[in-house]
Amino acid sequence: MKNVKNLYTVGIDVGGTKIACCVGSFTIPEILIESYDITSSVGGSKVVDQIIKNIQKLVPHTIIEKHQLKGIGIGVPGIVESSSGMVVWAPNIKGWKNIPLAKIINSKFGVPVYVENDVDTAVVGEYYFGVNRSYKNMLFIAIGTGIGCGIIIDGKLYRGSHNVAGAIGWSILGKEGMNCRYKTCGHLEETFSGSAFDKLAKKFFGEEATSAKLFELYRKKNNKAIEIINNALLYLGMAIANIISFFDPEVVVIGGSVAENNDIIIPKIEKVIKKYSQPYIANKVKILSSSLKNKAGLYGAMWLPVINQSKNIKQNSFRVVSSSQEVYV
Repeated sequence: MKNVKNLYTVGIDVGGTKIACCVGSFTIPEILIESYDITSSVGGSKVVDQIIKNIQKLVPHTIIEKHQLKGIGIGVPGIVESSSGMVVWAPNIKGWKNIPLAKIINSKFGVPVYVENDVDTAVVGEYYFGVNRSYKNMLFIAIGTGIGCGIIIDGKLYRGSHNVAGAIGWSILGKEGMNCRYKTCGHLEETFSGSAFDKLAKKFFGEEATSAKLFELYRKKNNKAIEIINNALLYLGMAIANIISFFDPEVVVIGGSVAENNDIIIPKIEKVIKKYSQPYIANKVKILSSSLKNKAGLYGAMWLPVINQSKNIKQNSFRVVSSSQEVYV
């Protein structure tokens, strides 16, 4: 991939409730984004079929010819064997165990396919296109349906020995976490995530209430909402303080759908982090809001073929085009 002229990649971000797709161009700096809803009740094979159909639908809408498509990157919410593109386990998608996703997609399109955990694609997206490209050591806390952490060390994605590095949702914080046995998520994820807030909102404010409603009530100074969110933020701050002490990053970026409330989240957790993380670095680490919002994973997935096929290509300035907005990154 030495010559980037007229080359394109496809990025796919698979979530618990939707699939987002994009095409990245290196000559006409444009990304076309389309989203397709899925549900957690849809079986694994149907989600794979939908990914294939979405790519087939998306690519003809661009100027790409088949020989110009040089790779497909996919982020999925689960454990991925990145060397083979096997989805080992994705608990938020029914039936997604040992799915040879890269092999299946490659058989349909005949181009290299790269699969990573969705939080890892998010930290890749933020690292190359986000808050500041000068950082070499970065943590990306993705707060959506669940919660996870993407890790960049010395400018490289860190996956761990078993491809599960950054699984902070499984953190145990306090004795109450030790008394629980979670099959699909851990103590922190049961405390601070979109799904956790949805459950609490329904419990205290009715079946129609969601995490968005919970934060809305917080802003309206509802005492119960304030109690719930402040307690959850304490746990989140403690978890981030721990990983800051472990990894000594330059910056921690907070992203994901719940991070739309970062004006509430960041000031609260900064106080906890400064109090409980290693004191020498407590005031040195920057806590920032993702500049890519909920598109970090999509951009990272789009960039996977580039970083896997060439170590020398740097990011262009992309123009992001969707049905509702244009954003320059």
